[in-house]
Amino acid sequence: DNISGFISYTGRRGFLAAEFRGGQKNEAYLMPWELVLEYFDSAASIPIEAFRECIVLERIPGGYRLPAGLPEE
Repeated sequence: DNISGFISYTGRRGFLAAEFRGGQKNEAYLMPWELVLEYFDSAASIPIEAFRECIVLERIPGGYRLPAGLPEE
């Protein structure tokens, strides 16, 4: 697809950002694109529990903060 092609062509690392709304607070996570592709090879969706095992985004006024020191390849 276009996203995977762009990531491959540019040599960048890709992430899927997902925000889950509801309850007392919104949760947001970053999932490495390679893991996203693994899920979509075998399922039509990604369970929220899988996102909770990934990179947590910190909620700040007006948005989210990326964590310092994202994992290296």
